[in-house]
Amino acid sequence: MPEKIEDDLKTFADQLLTAISDETQQGQTNLVEIFEQAKKVYTNEDSPFWSWVYSFSRKRGDELNQTIDTLKIFPKPTIRLQEFQKFLKGGEWKTTSANTDLFLLLINSVPGYVKETDSYLYSQIVFPLKRILLNKIKLLLQQYEVSERQAAEREKELQLVRENKSKEIETVHVSNNAEEARFIAINNKDHLAFCLTATDLTATEVNWQLTWPDFNSKVTVLTISENLARVIKNMEVELRNALSKMPSDKNLAEQEKLLSEFLQKSAFARELKTESQKILEELLNKTQVLFCPTEKELENLVSTYVITKEGAAASDSKVTQLYWYNSLGHKNLLNLNDYPELADWIRPKSSLAENEMFRLKVYLREINVRHSIDKTKHHDVQSFLKAEHGVALITTDNWTKIPAYKLIKETYILTREPDAKTGDWVLYQRQRGGVNAQISIDSWGNTNAIADFKEILQKNEGISAANLSAADREKLRKAIKESTIVEEKMAKKDAVVGKLNLSKYDEINSLFAHKASQLPRKPSSTEQENHKTAIISS
Repeated sequence: MPEKIEDDLKTFADQLLTAISDETQQGQTNLVEIFEQAKKVYTNEDSPFWSWVYSFSRKRGDELNQTIDTLKIFPKPTIRLQEFQKFLKGGEWKTTSANTDLFLLLINSVPGYVKETDSYLYSQIVFPLKRILLNKIKLLLQQYEVSERQAAEREKELQLVRENKSKEIETVHVSNNAEEARFIAINNKDHLAFCLTATDLTATEVNWQLTWPDFNSKVTVLTISENLARVIKNMEVELRNALSKMPSDKNLAEQEKLLSEFLQKSAFARELKTESQKILEELLNKTQVLFCPTEKELENLVSTYVITKEGAAASDSKVTQLYWYNSLGHKNLLNLNDYPELADWIRPKSSLAENEMFRLKVYLREINVRHSIDKTKHHDVQSFLKAEHGVALITTDNWTKIPAYKLIKETYILTREPDAKTGDWVLYQRQRGGVNAQISIDSWGNTNAIADFKEILQKNEGISAANLSAADREKLRKAIKESTIVEEKMAKKDAVVGKLNLSKYDEINSLFAHKASQLPRKPSSTEQENHKTAIISS
């Protein structure tokens, strides 16, 4: 059963609001038709005579035409609401007013309600509904205004980001000339330079290499990411097409020249710069650093550089200190004066921008933490690790898959060579400087440990090192540990005193015999006893 409008004027006003602000093509057409019908009723267009008469007394016909034209040109919901609001506020509300004609047509366009007479609607519905609807339009327009202002602000921010990105790209350089890239890096510390080189571009498989020279003249080979590889592959197709149009006797110099032009001016230049920069950022993100951190930020800190400004808060001459928090969380003071260029640059800084943090990480890559930290502390770290973990044993089929942090000094590595399943069992021990020394099991001092170790390996003859069970790995580790303990005990045993046969050394024997003849003769036991008796008697 259809509802009555007066049962819920607010809900009905919401439906009118939806009809007015409907941004679909059909919604626009419906609203324009309502305004055109209102104009037709208001001006009595069907009767030429009365239309002529009304032209003298009814003055809002032109306003209706202007509103209709605006609604046809601008379909935005905000424009419709503003036009509707402006029109209703501009006239009177008599039974013959344009406002009344428009409002009645709009009310009757909403389906699902009992159709009332115009006189009833005018006397009972129009005025209270008008107040509710105009208030809702006002609130909705305010919301639209806020949303549009926020959208404009977001667009402004995005534009600023785009401009900054564009400026950043201008400070990124990709060249296929290593010396040129190095020169740019050294002379423009706030710029990034990359060197992208390729083997013979006419070859079936072209090998590409990406390097990054920093402003300290250090060159780092970067791993080409999937995204950069995709860009390079697309560029490679274009390069081959360009090369195919060149003379057949083209040489490498001409290829290099063409590649240089592509890196500088082609459609791929921006993507190459962007992807190269992403690779470098990923690399430098591994260098963790905090500048003037809070106490909260220093909690549980590991493997991180920290730069502080120490001294009285009111003092202008605060001391800049550089610390290294190692993997155990121990705080180590580094001598900033050992790195004068970094010291001169960082000391005047009270804060760091994003691009400055990037530059700081480049400086920090030059710091050799191992030599900067006191040797005793370094030894303490090693002792701590050994005490915590005992003998460390890694069983592997592939050296390259062992994480670098696990390859600490004195770690044992068991593998099979040359084949992972059928090769000989080989035991290595990690040494200082990253050297792996092969260990001879037969040289162990503990024969039981040797036997246990070999027995476990023999039992697993058809298995690769990486697939050894946890129980067998623990037994192997225990055997290594026991062999080490025995060796340490043997080293501490007292030396065996050997008897030297002096008869083999005549000169030494004669010398000692001559010296012995010059020494006073030791009394015999009988002489000593007679001497004691003589003393007692006297």
